[in-house]
Amino acid sequence: MSAKCLVGLFNKVWAEEKVPDAWKKGILIKLPKKRDLSQCINWRGINLLSVPGKIFCRVILYRIKSSVDKTLRDEQAGFPEGRSRIDQIFILRVIIELSPDADILQIKGAHLE
Repeated sequence: MSAKCLVGLFNKVWAEEKVPDAWKKGILIKLPKKRDLSQCINWRGINLLSVPGKIFCRVILYRIKSSVDKTLRDEQAGFPEGRSRIDQIFILRVIIELSPDADILQIKGAHLE
């Protein structure tokens, strides 16, 4: 599929605000790891998605990225490029360890996944 075809398709999807059903579906493939394959834990799944759908998502992400990055606070580190949650987790751990009341310290709003 050429770039011109993709641009036309993307413009149509954008104008009609309707994403093709094929872009919403994936094919789940299981891949073996290097251990006992009779155990479920030794398999991992990957989801094969539509290439035009993935490209469309990239285009949208690229277009909104700068606007989103401007609205994020400096403390937000989960998703912006060049920032890491590891720093925030380290700082939170140091605060807890150095707190004189570490046993009763309440942490509110910490969302760690």
